[in-house]
Amino acid sequence: MGFAVRTGRTEAIDLFRRWVSEATLLRVHFSFSLFALSFLGRIKEVSDTRLYFLSDDTTSELELPLPDDLEFGYGDDRRFENVGLAGIVLIFPLAEAPERDAISFAEVADRR
Repeated sequence: MGFAVRTGRTEAIDLFRRWVSEATLLRVHFSFSLFALSFLGRIKEVSDTRLYFLSDDTTSELELPLPDDLEFGYGDDRRFENVGLAGIVLIFPLAEAPERDAISFAEVADRR
């Protein structure tokens, strides 16, 4: 994610829940030390402890635990076209890593 400021867990989960209720199209982008990937889809379910994401073509899914030590950021993602300003980045705790592994979710202009 291009720019992110720390945000609280409650605020991040509230945004995920809003995206569920509005069926918002999102780009999920994985940025890990060994690989990167992204795909479009929608969050289908979210709780305080997990998130379920399904690609728009229904061929890819992600079930992501939300452990207590996960950090959240709020910001924008300008690496891709049609990506809106609202976005959440999940930052995984990894001591001594130069760049921490992260997954970002960003709103996309809906193509329906």
